[in-house]
Amino acid sequence: MRKEGNLLFGTIDEIVQEATKNCFIDGRLAAKTEFHQFDFTVEYEDRADSLETIKNNAAGWYGIIRITEFDSENLDLFGDYYGGECGVYHRIFSGTPEKECRKELENMLLEILSVEYGNLSSKDILLAEFNRKPLR
Repeated sequence: MRKEGNLLFGTIDEIVQEATKNCFIDGRLAAKTEFHQFDFTVEYEDRADSLETIKNNAAGWYGIIRITEFDSENLDLFGDYYGGECGVYHRIFSGTPEKECRKELENMLLEILSVEYGNLSSKDILLAEFNRKPLR
């Protein structure tokens, strides 16, 4: 895993760890938690280039955003390719165990990517840009 500023080059499960790093209290998804929204693209190998250079040459960007509901304690997420056609919505309930929550987000990423890439795994590499202020 490499991190430069708000860019992270790592496996799908490392990206999920970063996005959810402030989401849990006592091993469970906290009510009105802070979720780090992000954009991402698939990369096949780690190159010596800076992450900014890799970002500028990347194609096929996707994103995961939090959909806020008035007074919701759950984590409502929407993800899609920026060309459309593979939107995915998931709700993760407040109180969900940490491992289950992270697995749900990982499955969401894999579902979005499966439209174009087929079967990927949590060990496949992404470049993620955490470019939005976390939402509560």
